[in-house]
Amino acid sequence: MKMGRSQNLFTVALVAATLMGLGSIFASAASAAPLVLGSGDADSATFALGNKLVKAIALDVDGVTVNSRVTKGDKDNLKLLGKKKRGIDLGFATLGAAKKAWNAEGKKQNRKFKGLLAIAKNKKGKVLYLLAGKKVKKDQAKAIVQYLLSAKGKKRLKKLKAVVNLSSGAAEFKAAGISVHAGAAAAHGAM
Repeated sequence: MKMGRSQNLFTVALVAATLMGLGSIFASAASAAPLVLGSGDADSATFALGNKLVKAIALDVDGVTVNSRVTKGDKDNLKLLGKKKRGIDLGFATLGAAKKAWNAEGKKQNRKFKGLLAIAKNKKGKVLYLLAGKKVKKDQAKAIVQYLLSAKGKKRLKKLKAVVNLSSGAAEFKAAGISVHAGAAAAHGAM
């Protein structure tokens, strides 16, 4: 069967459109690399909380994937936030540890993170904060914060038996001189 010129052009256009569509699918899949949450020692309550947050986000937040990783705690999390090789994208830390890293002098200064929200109290009664490294995009941070502060997020965490006391933490970050992530600020403003 002989194809005419218009049929050939249609076939070429159809193939090109299909390839462009596949390209955009692969491009968006590649850009949606999972974020890594550094929580704490494998036997700690903080690690258990991190796993519950990861599970809740996986169940309810479209377009954001988070994996949990064992760390040595908040000081380790602060060192790993924003690190290119084997670093983490999200991490728990107390405000005191975060403030110390943020305001340190010289090589000890670390401003590779921004505040997202206050998450829970640890066994010592200190509030744990969720911090984000530079790799966390504004839309990802906004989606995570909005979800965790929403009734749906709180209900899911309660169902998972996650002991949390969520709040924006914005005033505490400001008082400590720590920048709030633009996505978190947008989420707080939208609520």
